[in-house]
This record gives sequence, C-alpha cells and structure tokens, in this order.
Amino acid sequence: MIVSAIVMAARDAAADIEYASTEENLTAERARALKALADNIYATAFQAEENDPEAVRFLCDMLGLEKLLAAFDAQCGPEQG
Repeated sequence: MIVSAIVMAARDAAADIEYASTEENLTAERARALKALADNIYATAFQAEENDPEAVRFLCDMLGLEKLLAAFDAQCGPEQG
C-alpha cells in the first residue's frame, strides 16, 4: 500500500511534467528535456511497482516524500535493497 502511494505520486508528477513539456513558450530543447524527465519518472515508477526498493527510495528522495519513505523503511527495513 505504501509503494502504491509512492508510485501514484510519481505518476502524477510525471504527468504534470509531461503536460508542462507541451507549453508553447518552451524551446524545443527544454520541451525534450521535460519529456525525457517525465519518461524517466514513469520508468522508475514501474520499477518501484515491481518491488525495486532502490527505485522506491529514489522516487521518495526526488519527490520529497520523506514520510512515505520512513513508512516504507519501517515496513520493509532500511537495509533492503
């Protein structure tokens, strides 16, 4: 359940970033960079969903989800991964 919340937050963030990449006032380079970032977040969310603890920790660190990371570590143990 904790991982599901983390994955959902990551996918929401990726969707927001992907949407931001469509803004008309962005340069093509910046739009590509935002799209690549969204793609990477989606891929890492998939890894987290497949029970990769390092992906879970990465997403929590990147998205500022300290409380969810603490709950994940309490449930699974910080040494996992």
